[in-house]
Amino acid sequence: MEAESHLDVLSDEACRHLLSNEQVGRVAFVDAAGYPVVLPVNYVVDGDFIVFRTDPGAKFDLVPLRRVAFEVEHLAPACRSGWSVLVQGLGQDLTDAVGSAFEQLRRRHVDLWAPGDKAHWLAVEIHHISGRRIRPRDERHPSF
Repeated sequence: MEAESHLDVLSDEACRHLLSNEQVGRVAFVDAAGYPVVLPVNYVVDGDFIVFRTDPGAKFDLVPLRRVAFEVEHLAPACRSGWSVLVQGLGQDLTDAVGSAFEQLRRRHVDLWAPGDKAHWLAVEIHHISGRRIRPRDERHPSF
């Protein structure tokens, strides 16, 4: 018999906390042919912005000034538990953006895993955030 599980809807505060404690997420956008694309990125969170760096290509061409999604998750398959946070927002190119707020965002350290210069700074401005956690029903204090 399989163990029962419980689904929690996470608060905005819990979603932001979980989002801020990870390094890898996925940005989702629509490509030039009209198909959805989901690509992993290293990122940091600063206020209402998820900031990541990229080289020229699909992300740089198709994220700025468009509605995009960003997702991060943590799974524990052995426990059949985990959580996910979904952000919906507006993509922005911060590379040459003028103003102290944009300069501050570009000073943030993004720990890059993929090779390349990643000279372009992009962001997802958080408009909507939601999250869910699934855990064993008998787990009283989730570890994440």
